[in-house]
Amino acid sequence: MSHLNHVDDTKHLLHNVLEELGVDEHHSIAHTVLQQEMLHNLGVGHIIEPPLPQTTALIDRMTHYCANADPLCGLTALCLGAEAIVPMLYSAVYQAARGLGYTAAQLK
Repeated sequence: MSHLNHVDDTKHLLHNVLEELGVDEHHSIAHTVLQQEMLHNLGVGHIIEPPLPQTTALIDRMTHYCANADPLCGLTALCLGAEAIVPMLYSAVYQAARGLGYTAAQLK
């Protein structure tokens, strides 16, 4: 956010961060908490696994682009590298779990 040139752009990105953290006017639960609750409801226990090399590479690339002085690099990395995959990823998980008999409430 420190590379953005306009206050309104910073506000939009900050709003997204606050939503992710569950502290904006419409969301009171952090996305990480929602994910953990869903996994618990699916019967997936807390497993600590080291990240795959591909995951580490993605994180490194996204961090690299977000640190670039050109804010478009960071915004592109966040949009395409993280936000754009959310609907596709979670809709597939949701549909598979529904097919296995889990309720919508369990998959909130």
